[in-house]
Amino acid sequence: MPEKERARLKEQYKKELRRRKQFLQTVKTARNQQAADQALLNMVGALENAGDTVDEFTARLDAETALNEARLEIALENQSPTIEEPPVAPQSSKQSPAPVTKTIGSALEPNRSDKDA
Repeated sequence: MPEKERARLKEQYKKELRRRKQFLQTVKTARNQQAADQALLNMVGALENAGDTVDEFTARLDAETALNEARLEIALENQSPTIEEPPVAPQSSKQSPAPVTKTIGSALEPNRSDKDA
């Protein structure tokens, strides 16, 4: 094959590959745009239905809260009175309490071999 023919075919292949690459890029862009449009439509539909869902959720939450509050009040009414501890007399500020001390006996000392010596 002559050199001129090879160069011409090479240029033709390059053009075809560039067109193919551009076409694939266009298809990819169109698919991304279509996916974005579909996602936007899904969000709009979800927002239209969200108002009803929020109202239903709030009403259910209010009903559950009222029920739980009623149960708490009944439980508090039925609770037996607890034994209260006698009030502690306030300590005088003039006299501080004696510190707690403990004497350590000889039983706690380490055994020494020079004890008998």
